[in-house]
Amino acid sequence: MVGDSDQTRVAAFARDSTLDALAVVMELFPFGGSFVGRLIDQIPRHRERLQQNLLASTAARLEAIQQRMDGDFVKSEEFLAFVGQALETGARWRELEKRRYFASAIASASTPDRPDEEQRWRMLDVLERLRPNHLALLARIAAGIEGAPSDIWSKDADQVLPELFPELGPDVAMLWTDLIDAQLVPEGNSTYGGGYRWPLSLSDFGARFVAFVGADPNADRP
Repeated sequence: MVGDSDQTRVAAFARDSTLDALAVVMELFPFGGSFVGRLIDQIPRHRERLQQNLLASTAARLEAIQQRMDGDFVKSEEFLAFVGQALETGARWRELEKRRYFASAIASASTPDRPDEEQRWRMLDVLERLRPNHLALLARIAAGIEGAPSDIWSKDADQVLPELFPELGPDVAMLWTDLIDAQLVPEGNSTYGGGYRWPLSLSDFGARFVAFVGADPNADRP
């Protein structure tokens, strides 16, 4: 059973919102006390490694573009607030596969051609919501589609997208719908005669987002 000392350590860690669920599970189930202790001890070390890896990726991106940095802006509270939030979000476990995108967002925000403040925060929110497969689909669209079927406009997305992007799995049409909801790709339009036209392209916001987070395979990443 979980001992008093382990329960105390669980309660202490539960104050960190990222560990609330884990604390509840440990209080409900009779794990061995030694197992609980080892698991809790590993959590901060693992989280610290995630943070260190993200910092290393960010440092590499910043070093690569140091000649393009806006020296005054990177000293501002506005930039530091963005960096702090990006690092906090990007260091979460669920964002592990997206680490380089958060690092690129920070690097992009340091340059004179960065999006305005409202756009930067919006892009960070969108990046947090997307999964790696969403970003992979965006990258494919940004790269340009070759070999698209000639009758693409007469088919539904459910039919065409799995043919074009089989590596993204059978639910790629759902990924596309999510990108529409995030306003990263344009929504299709009904056409004269009852057909449906849905362009395989990025929206204006989608193109800016892809550039900001370094998801365009044809572009030099920040």
